[in-house]
Amino acid sequence: MRDDLSRARGIHILLILVLSLVVYSNTFNAPFHFDDFDYIVQNPLLKDPGYFIHPSKAGQVLVFDSLVNYTFRNRFVGFLTFAFNYMANGLEVTGYHVVNIAIHCVNSILVYWLFVLIFKAPFLSGGFSSIRDMGNQPAGTDNSPIEHNLIPFFSALFFACHPLQIEAVTYISQRFASLAAMFYLLSLCLYVLFRLGARTAGLGAAVLYLFSLVSAVLAMFTKEISFTLPVLLAAIEFFFFKGDKKKRIALLFPFYLTMLIIPLNALSLSSTGGDLLADAALAARAKTDILRSDYLFTQFSVIITYLRLLFFPAGQNFDYDYPVSHSLLTFSSLLPLLLLLGLFSCGVYLFCSSRRVRDYRIVSFGIFWFFITLSVESSFIPTNDLIYEHRMYLPSAGVFPGLITAAFMYGQSDRLRFQRFRESVTAVLLIAVILMAAAAYARNEVWSGETALWEDVIHKSPGKARGYNELGRVLYRQELTEAAISAYKKAIALKPDFAWAHNNLGLAYYKAGNVDEALREVRAASDLGLNSPEVLSNLGALYFKKGLTDEAIGAFLSGLLQAPGHAGLHLNLGVAYRAKGWEEKAEEHFRKAHELDPGRY
Repeated sequence: MRDDLSRARGIHILLILVLSLVVYSNTFNAPFHFDDFDYIVQNPLLKDPGYFIHPSKAGQVLVFDSLVNYTFRNRFVGFLTFAFNYMANGLEVTGYHVVNIAIHCVNSILVYWLFVLIFKAPFLSGGFSSIRDMGNQPAGTDNSPIEHNLIPFFSALFFACHPLQIEAVTYISQRFASLAAMFYLLSLCLYVLFRLGARTAGLGAAVLYLFSLVSAVLAMFTKEISFTLPVLLAAIEFFFFKGDKKKRIALLFPFYLTMLIIPLNALSLSSTGGDLLADAALAARAKTDILRSDYLFTQFSVIITYLRLLFFPAGQNFDYDYPVSHSLLTFSSLLPLLLLLGLFSCGVYLFCSSRRVRDYRIVSFGIFWFFITLSVESSFIPTNDLIYEHRMYLPSAGVFPGLITAAFMYGQSDRLRFQRFRESVTAVLLIAVILMAAAAYARNEVWSGETALWEDVIHKSPGKARGYNELGRVLYRQELTEAAISAYKKAIALKPDFAWAHNNLGLAYYKAGNVDEALREVRAASDLGLNSPEVLSNLGALYFKKGLTDEAIGAFLSGLLQAPGHAGLHLNLGVAYRAKGWEEKAEEHFRKAHELDPGRY
């Protein structure tokens, strides 16, 4: 029977891998999108291995803004994989997609493996206690109900092909989410495997425990969502295992120490005077004026939207135009909060009832997994982006097993018809997998082109300025200057204080030959507080074009105060100094530009 089980699991893994590859087979040539340009395409940190050997050097090359540098330090492992991609493939997108899809395949297998292991844990090894009495079986036996093999299988299939996962897989820079999930899941799997063999002393158990801890550390240096890993490990320990509490707490203690990595790293890089919550928002890649209370009130509704997308993934959008809730005592905040409290209470009730029906604990665990893993990004740490679909990547890994367990348990009271019911549930789940795979494949077509993605955003969020600005950037790169100008104007009409749209419109005007309008728009961006090195470089170049050399020099020098390693600013400043007749200073900056980027200058 063990051979049959091993063969069945081998077939399961093969099917999971095949379906994952089929769903994402049309994404290998999908272009870079949005943050991909800051994090990968235009990021000089990936082009010099020295920054990974000495990460503190990255602060000298703030070519775009401090966020890229800050994120580099906090998500060092993720950036390291991008650097490997760059060394192997340059900016050829196929190599990046191969890695992203491979990570997703590994994660799907880890979801399968984790719940195969959990069903061997002491609390669950007896199976559906209300259907068959298997409570006297020793932990780890293989003669458990067939559902204990089907639940991990369908959980992994749902995880592999659900359309909600696309943003974490096809969107290249969201490798941070999928890679962090990989280390997170691997740490959980190794820990559970260690606990299943805890009675067997020896080097093997110690190695499993050590590798689980190392994987947890890697997760912490990949994305901040990993902060919850020790909490989920504790949930697994006390949901499914037994033993002396003090010894179990001692086992978990080193993992809780890893939770210090993220806040201490944030504190060491603090740009807000030691405000860890503000630094967490900075690490999340978005400065925002949203109050923490407003963000929290809005997240109640956002979480309900996530749940709706899990069950019915229609109307997916890369950039939702989501309204902000300013008070808890509004319908949009209070009703979702009550629903979430009801769901949480259901998890508590199922946990308490699981001594009678053991598999209730899987459903309860799925509910707690959802709330725990979503807590970092959907709580009181605000970012400009109220909702992003990739934030459900890790939470869904625990939700799917809970849902599928509940489906198999639905008809357990009718013993005579259970076999027929099980077959019908299996058929329904297979149909659901096929439908999700088809929907995911179709959704990936939207990601196949930059124009298609932002046109889809504009269609679904017509009142949000960012979609028009990003479409303008795409059209600008495609040499469709007049169309880009039109898109930027629409963005500014929707949001007159949109500084980046003003800057981008200025560049488009310059490309169209209208220097006066270009200078007016870039000045407007600067007046709105956007004084990044990139904008100051643009402003200085336009001043120089108008013959205002002193003003140009002032703008370039201001940019270099922020980004002393910006090669383009050094080059432009050298040109301006030469125009003033200051050859010695000009040569100094020409040499600096060449040292910083010898392949270009």
